Amino acid sequence: GKDISECILQAMTSMSAEELVNNSEECFKLLKKNIRKADSAQSMAFISTVFNGTNEDKCDDIIKFYRKLKDEKVKISSPLIQPFIALPALCGVADDNFVDGIKEVEQYFKRHKNLKMFGLNMQQRYMLAISVVMTSRLSKIERDVEIKASILQETVTNMLVEQVIAAETEYTVTAIAAVANS
Repeated sequence: GKDISECILQAMTSMSAEELVNNSEECFKLLKKNIRKADSAQSMAFISTVFNGTNEDKCDDIIKFYRKLKDEKVKISSPLIQPFIALPALCGVADDNFVDGIKEVEQYFKRHKNLKMFGLNMQQRYMLAISVVMTSRLSKIERDVEIKASILQETVTNMLVEQVIAAETEYTVTAIAAVANS
């Protein structure tokens, strides 16, 4: 999954593989100062490489949005949700209205009875909320950013689906082993 994501991101930029890795490493170092989880900082750093701007500016935008979400008590502790944080920040739509929209959509998902049957946890509701609000805001920004964000969103979604499947497989294997040993 990671190799495919890297190939997609490299295809979206004119950077060589070496430049992509160097930019990603520089962003990682900047983000790691403020984001405790290395996996989260790394995924955000890698996504940031395909967006225009200096690494310092991009990382500052991500960190500001990350802090804004934390200040507003948006639960972003799961490493699965953290790559989603980079997208609105890098597309320039991560303002107070965006945060309010995330909270409102998450609460709607929480109350919606038909969604409960899918067993969505809070982190999954926030991931979906960020996607919904992001999609509604993308129509208001320039086309190039919209295309990049859509592809990145799909890439991140595919990475997350792979992680969920891997986790579910691990839980299933553990459950089967427990039953077999009892």
